[in-house]
Amino acid sequence: MPGTRDSVVEDPTVIVPRPELDTIRSETAADREDRSETGGVLIGRRLDDERLFCFAATRPGPNAEHHRAEFSPDVDHAQSILDDYRTEYDVVWIGTWHKHPGEMNRLSDGDVTQMRDFVRDPETVDEIVAIVTTYVDGVVKLNPFYMDQTFEWRRIGVEFVDGVGEYESELRRDDGVEEPNWEGAGDPRGDDSGPKSSDPGASRDDRNDRLSRLNDALDRFFGRR
Repeated sequence: MPGTRDSVVEDPTVIVPRPELDTIRSETAADREDRSETGGVLIGRRLDDERLFCFAATRPGPNAEHHRAEFSPDVDHAQSILDDYRTEYDVVWIGTWHKHPGEMNRLSDGDVTQMRDFVRDPETVDEIVAIVTTYVDGVVKLNPFYMDQTFEWRRIGVEFVDGVGEYESELRRDDGVEEPNWEGAGDPRGDDSGPKSSDPGASRDDRNDRLSRLNDALDRFFGRR
């Protein structure tokens, strides 16, 4: 399925700290006898019109499902990492990374369809990054793609930086900022204006609801359904 390099808005560059690059590389190159696929979730936020920052790239997690042509991450593991980071940083789920077989350094038709499902769904995100990795002759390569409300995919640029460093002040949560639902934080259409409950049971229910939504969204992306 062809994409287009034309877009209503300027396509962003995704900025990846080297520790997260190392995570993606090491997991992609991991020796699996059955050559099953792998991947993880990208956590970060848009900094401005030109930049998306990848604060963290998760590993698959202990309960991930690895198959030869299909992969599903451990969503509870990914959500726990996101919850931990959000206590200090204004970050959300921005996309996924996953390994493709051989030298397939492009999006599959299924990838494109699932990305469109994401940006079309008001419960998830307005834009998504998908990093496709390959491992050939001992070399891991990253191929970043992007989709927004145009519903067309584009290859985008990637910039590697030493760490969070100079971006930390932009990412750190201001004191007193209340915790919104993950999908509301990533989507301006979300409504976080309602009152927040201090009931621990309600907090657990809220987290379970977020986990269920993230699980459903990632299920759709990774083709588990």
